Amino acid sequence: VCLRASKGCYWGQCSFCDAYHGLEADSVEVEQVVAQMAQHKARYGVRHFEFVDQCIAPAYLSKLADALLAADLDVRWFCNARTEPGFTRELLERVHRAGNTMIMWGLESGSPRLLQLMKKGVQAERRLEILADSSAAGIFNFGYVFFGFPTETREEAQATIDLICENTDIIHAYGRSV
Repeated sequence: VCLRASKGCYWGQCSFCDAYHGLEADSVEVEQVVAQMAQHKARYGVRHFEFVDQCIAPAYLSKLADALLAADLDVRWFCNARTEPGFTRELLERVHRAGNTMIMWGLESGSPRLLQLMKKGVQAERRLEILADSSAAGIFNFGYVFFGFPTETREEAQATIDLICENTDIIHAYGRSV
C-alpha cells in the first residue's frame, strides 16, 4: 500500500527540481501514519508499505521508527531520503528494526561541483558514510542518479558511473535518468 507522510519537500532548494514550486511542504502526524498502517494491516492483512513522499527527513523517520516499534506492528516499508548528516548509524539501525527494508537515496551525481550547482545541500564525501551505515544496518540502498545537468562534462558523467561501480557493496541498485 502506498502512503504519504508528507507533501512537498522540506529541503526545497535543489535547482533541478520543480516539486516544491507553489507547494507548501507539510507532514502528517506520525501517530496518524502508524494508525493508517495498523488499519490496513488489520483490515486487509497488508504488511508492506511504500512511502511516496519526495523525501522524509531524518527527524521524522526517527519519530516514525519509535512509534512503529512501540506499536509492534511487524510491517515492512521503504521510502525516499537525502544523504544528510541526520542519518546516523543509530537512526538507521532503529529505522531498520522498525521495518524499513529500503531507502531510495537522491545521489544525483558523482561530481562535487555539480552537487553544489544542484544546491543539494549534502556533503559529497559524507554520502558514502551514510550509505555504508545504512547497508550495515541491513537496509537496501537504491541510488537515484541522472546525467545531463547543464555544464556536466564527460569526466563528471564518468565520475557518477564510477561512484556506482566502485561502491556496489553499499549502492545495491540504482535508477538513472537524463
